[in-house]
Amino acid sequence: MDDDALVAALHRELHEAYRPIEVQPDLGGNPNRYTTARFLMFTQVEYVPGPDGQLGQECVYTGRFAVTPEGEEPARDAINCEHTWPRSRMAAEDTLRYSHEQSDIHHLLPTDPNVNSARGSLPFGDVMSVQNGSFRPALIGDDGAGHLVFEPRDERKGDVARVIFYFATRWGTGLAAYEEAPLRRWMVDDPVDARERRRNDLIEAIQGNRNPYIDCPELVGRIADFAEFEPLDTEQSLPAP
Repeated sequence: MDDDALVAALHRELHEAYRPIEVQPDLGGNPNRYTTARFLMFTQVEYVPGPDGQLGQECVYTGRFAVTPEGEEPARDAINCEHTWPRSRMAAEDTLRYSHEQSDIHHLLPTDPNVNSARGSLPFGDVMSVQNGSFRPALIGDDGAGHLVFEPRDERKGDVARVIFYFATRWGTGLAAYEEAPLRRWMVDDPVDARERRRNDLIEAIQGNRNPYIDCPELVGRIADFAEFEPLDTEQSLPAP
């Protein structure tokens, strides 16, 4: 099977296994897919023990931890929700595909709100010349080719890479070569751990599909290029909102 066929097969499997979440109303009383997904991420998927054993959420990029009462979202000034694949690189905002992309729990992760804001829509990469070191161990700066990039802490680089490769495969979004190359290295340097496997299991229980690059990391090596393609998901196949 060539790499295009492999990506197509993985995409079809993810598409067919996907079970859209039951949408709950937001604070304004309106059905909101994203706020529902965010709540599930915070309260079920990423509700983990901290350094002193108390439960809460940990910033994926820096390791900062916020203690949170069970069943509640963290305070917005403590931890917020990161779209690991930036919203600005998703489908058009007025589409159902955008609604489902931004609500895909596989790429929603807890972050320090200041780090989240500083990263914005920056691609990931290895920082060679630091421009902002305020959030160490996370860094912002230029890579070797002069692209402005964001580099998370070493302990979660592989997690981030596997999330990005999942999103590209699930939704047909392409990756620039200068971002894809370091992500491939991060996959090797930070292999899958028990935390990621648990996360994969929990998300499968919520939305039906799994991240194949957590289950079989070697699949990435069989794909030459994560290029953009037209996904199977259409405005007719995706439920509103």
